[in-house]
Amino acid sequence: EPARSPSSEGSARLSEARKERTEHTTPQPNLQQRTNNHTATTHHPTNHQHQKGQMLSPLAISSPFSSMIFTCLLLLQHTQPATGLQKASKAHMKGACATYFGAEVASTTRLFTVVDPDVPSGYPSGGSTYIHMAGPSSSCRVPSPPSGCHRYFVVEYSSDCADLTNESLSGLSGQTDTQSLFSRNNGVLKSCASSVISSKEFCYEPPSASPTKCDCPA
Repeated sequence: EPARSPSSEGSARLSEARKERTEHTTPQPNLQQRTNNHTATTHHPTNHQHQKGQMLSPLAISSPFSSMIFTCLLLLQHTQPATGLQKASKAHMKGACATYFGAEVASTTRLFTVVDPDVPSGYPSGGSTYIHMAGPSSSCRVPSPPSGCHRYFVVEYSSDCADLTNESLSGLSGQTDTQSLFSRNNGVLKSCASSVISSKEFCYEPPSASPTKCDCPA
């Protein structure tokens, strides 16, 4: 083998030293970077995996403003049917009244009033008038006499009775007649005395929860 010259041998050693230094100084990913890469690769579910996973509640991810809107919608949903419930309640009450005052009082088109002029102690000592019903859109209160024999006047009117056709008195059901709207002698609505078609008298006495008939005073 031919002998190497000192200059060529030195150049070879210098080249090998540079190569070794380069290999040792090449940057290697640190532990934190490897951990982050591993987490990003293995622990982040894809959209497809989210779709298969458990759905989150809308309230859990919504903003406070969205929650307020959702609450308002719930309240609106639960309050809207109230009108229908009130109508059903009125119909039920009129049905119960029919047991005591006759089936015609349950009509939604005919004009009736029902009053008790012997509150609270019955005829003849009772000095106030209690309004049980005032027109077709009014609710009806069943009799509940606390004591004595009470008269209940059921009066029907023609369509000429403006105070009943315009429903201005429908809210008086269940109240005492503090304005003397009704006659205490016959239970007629004074403003519609000329529109009376018929009048009936029913009399009941305690127990108030289940009143029984009594003889009407002559």
